[in-house]
Amino acid sequence: MELREPIKIFSKIFEFIFKSQVSQYFELNNLFSPYQFAFRPGMSTVGSVESLVSEIISSFEGGEITKAVLCDLNKAFDCVDHDILLKKLQKYGLIGSEINFVKSYLTDRQQKVFVNNNYSKPTSVVCGVPQGSVLGPFLYLVMINDLPANIVTSKVLFADDVTLFHSEKSVENLNLIMSYVVEESAQWFSVNKFLLNNEKTQVINFSLEKDTANDVEAVKLLGINLDVKLTWHVHVDETCKRLARVIYVIRHLKNCIPDVYLRNVYFALFHSVLSYGILFWGNSTSIGNILLLQKKVVRLITNSHFRGHCRPLFQNLT
Repeated sequence: MELREPIKIFSKIFEFIFKSQVSQYFELNNLFSPYQFAFRPGMSTVGSVESLVSEIISSFEGGEITKAVLCDLNKAFDCVDHDILLKKLQKYGLIGSEINFVKSYLTDRQQKVFVNNNYSKPTSVVCGVPQGSVLGPFLYLVMINDLPANIVTSKVLFADDVTLFHSEKSVENLNLIMSYVVEESAQWFSVNKFLLNNEKTQVINFSLEKDTANDVEAVKLLGINLDVKLTWHVHVDETCKRLARVIYVIRHLKNCIPDVYLRNVYFALFHSVLSYGILFWGNSTSIGNILLLQKKVVRLITNSHFRGHCRPLFQNLT
């Protein structure tokens, strides 16, 4: 144990250094797809959703319909084929000791399961990237990096969340184009040994027309609920449910912890949910429902009357 722990720490440090250098190499040489928003500096889930929302709003202004396909990949990080990944890394310019390091990093790994105070027999890991590791997310980005170049329509990626979309005035043309896109993407997934879950893949038509055919009222993309007309009513309703549960927690914590910690709980559990994606849904006509919950929790934290004026309470809280 005395020898293994220092080695384990050193390997983590070395892994971090390698990941930092190779990521910088990809960023400086613009090797990453501009449609990939995960695990990259300056990129976020909000930016990913914004790409789709901007397309939908533009289509509304032009009298068009936007069809979006939210692809669901089964255990994408566990399906990464090592041989394909190494070939792609070489294609991007990693050779010699760099590619040998990655090869050594991926091969000869084993895993075992701990059940009922006993470990199972070790099993070799023949595919996938080490999850929970520093280098794993970067290797996955490399694996899926060429997908956008092989898809003819608009797209946005956030790690294993792949969203394909296109806008047209004609429903027939739109369906024809997107059926080809789905077939094209399915072929790429198959060649790269990813598993596309057709049952969980979501399809939705965004339109201001009343008779637009849809099997679902809304879809959820990276924590943001997008309804067919972008009214944001579904997202506000779901957010209200989450905030109501937080108020329940805060009410029970109020008698257990000091007010200063209760304020931290508010910002960690309530305000974080409230502010996420507000750039999109903040102008919804149902935003008043969330404001009522926010007033309720602020009065609860500050021991104020249930009809007390909230502006000074908000000022003191911030």
